[in-house]
Amino acid sequence: MKWALTLDDEPEAIGAGRVLMVGHQHGVVTVWTVEPIVETNDQNLSRTVRIFGTGHVVPDEWEPIGSVQVDGFVWHVFEEVRF
Repeated sequence: MKWALTLDDEPEAIGAGRVLMVGHQHGVVTVWTVEPIVETNDQNLSRTVRIFGTGHVVPDEWEPIGSVQVDGFVWHVFEEVRF
């Protein structure tokens, strides 16, 4: 699956599958995941991600999943860890 993210400093929901890659297509920060293999009727499996710019403060509950450079800027994609 491919998930296009917006550069608005807001959390976003994407699929819960394992992350294959963080990159960009046509200047858009994108996360690629695999479909999770689960035995459940819950069709709303998701994870919450957020983009932080280099040097921005990142709260402890966010873990990095990848970074990408787009047009001279480096963006870091983090996943919210639920304690």
